[in-house]
Amino acid sequence: MQGGRREHKWQELYEILDKGHIEIAGLTETHLRNDEYPPTHTGLAWEGLNRQGGDRKGGGLGFLYRLDTQWERTLQGCTEHMWMKGTLGNLELAIGLVYLWTGADSYQKNVETLGCVERDIQTIGLPTIIIGDFNAHIEDLDGKTDRMGRYLLDWADKEGLVILNTSDKCVGKTTWAVSDKQTCIDYCLVSPILFPRVVGMSIDTTGAQSVGSDHNSIWIELSSSYRPRPGVERKERHHALPEWAIDKLVETLENSVEQVDTDEYDVFEQWVVDNINSVTKTSNPATKTQKHRRKAWWDKEVSEALFKRKQACRAHRQALKHGSTGDNILQLWEAYRVAKRHMASVVQKKMRAINVRLLQNIKKAGKDSAKKFWQYIGTQQPPCINTKWVLRTKRLAERYEVAPCRLTEKPQRDRRTKVREAVQEAESASWRTMAAGKPALSFYSKAKQAIEKEPLYENSKGSGLLCEARCGMLRTRLLRATYTPNLDTTCPLCTLEEESIEHIVLRCPALKPQVSATSSAAATPPEQRQKLLAMALGFRESQEQPQWETVEATKRRLEHWWCANYLQDRTGPAANAPNQ
Repeated sequence: MQGGRREHKWQELYEILDKGHIEIAGLTETHLRNDEYPPTHTGLAWEGLNRQGGDRKGGGLGFLYRLDTQWERTLQGCTEHMWMKGTLGNLELAIGLVYLWTGADSYQKNVETLGCVERDIQTIGLPTIIIGDFNAHIEDLDGKTDRMGRYLLDWADKEGLVILNTSDKCVGKTTWAVSDKQTCIDYCLVSPILFPRVVGMSIDTTGAQSVGSDHNSIWIELSSSYRPRPGVERKERHHALPEWAIDKLVETLENSVEQVDTDEYDVFEQWVVDNINSVTKTSNPATKTQKHRRKAWWDKEVSEALFKRKQACRAHRQALKHGSTGDNILQLWEAYRVAKRHMASVVQKKMRAINVRLLQNIKKAGKDSAKKFWQYIGTQQPPCINTKWVLRTKRLAERYEVAPCRLTEKPQRDRRTKVREAVQEAESASWRTMAAGKPALSFYSKAKQAIEKEPLYENSKGSGLLCEARCGMLRTRLLRATYTPNLDTTCPLCTLEEESIEHIVLRCPALKPQVSATSSAAATPPEQRQKLLAMALGFRESQEQPQWETVEATKRRLEHWWCANYLQDRTGPAANAPNQ
């Protein structure tokens, strides 16, 4: 109130309350002493808690409420806080008004005051609204949390109260302003059962409705009824207990365990569960709401534009509800559209300024610009940061060692092509390394040059055998001897050499069609044999076409070899092998 002993202040306040159709208003720092009363008003009643004698601290508290409403004062023996009981629709509730001291040696007094408020809440046993001057700072609103702010947060958590200032239902955050200084020291806390009934909370940051006080008035609109959405069942949520609740539970269990006189496990278990439920009910962590962090572009101008848009929307709804004239409804609708467009333009202007400033800061970072950009992305609220795209992009960049695209550099020409080539090169190197680590693929890894589709295969037995031969897994006697003891590795068809892939493809005289340059292994240098085998199996240099006739001859020889071995395994003599 700040100057509540001046009559014109009260007259100005009465006009604001009448114009806003306020049912009940709480005032702090009235500066009224002893038995002083404010000027009378025909439609309002007063309940006050004034300064006594020569007190310098404690600003004086009071409630103004409509005579046609059912509000009454309760628990009148308190100091620095007072209570009013009333009804909201079909719900009975209590409103508490608090003033906490500031200055030296005030912390202990404030702790005692909140302790008394805590006991009052338990005594009243009703849903509560607590509002007042707490002289506390919390980080979400002021950028810092002082000693009293930490105690207020812990106290609200302990009592299971929701701080409306940090919820998304609050418009504005500055509750105290002098000259160029502004902060938030006035708060409103509500019980969880009342939070859904809160239509909105607005702070008069302009000071137009604060009767000249350095404290901005707080307006709260409550709905007289609340109906949950049909078909929605709220599931019970289990949260971890805060540290103070765990300490209290441990202390309770240690102090009372000796008093439990039972040998039955079920009884002892029920005793432990009852103690846990008692502490859980006291802490009531499920009633906490997620802290709301304002966007970087949110400021006083945006807040005022949003408030005006809401006011215009409400005025239009009220006109429709009360059956106003058509011209008035159209006029209010046009006013709402103007406020909405103004709000959108203000937000876009603020966002544009923030984005320009962000890009300038990133560009100034030089070589660390990419790092600073991703740090900014990482600071954004989840779940918008670690998306599948972000995680996959990061993994692929590390896997293929692709340099980041810096915002401070000019765009490179053909960057997409260069990145694709770098990825192909990395994949080829990884593919060759994996193939070289397997003995069966030693020849394959040396002969095949690139990862690409081979046009060598069709739906035939020869194609399947060719694939096995290229991979070094053709079931020759030399391969089978590695896992079959005492197996003769001599070719059963010609009995001239060991039955190997090279022998079957190039030199076995019993297989058809014959290879033109067939000669013994001893007469051909190893490098020449490897080259001839690679050509016969379809290996080639990059961008070079296979020797189709040679590959087809290899398929036929492999089919002949397979048929000969198939018949020999069943009839015995190799002479029964068919000629092709």
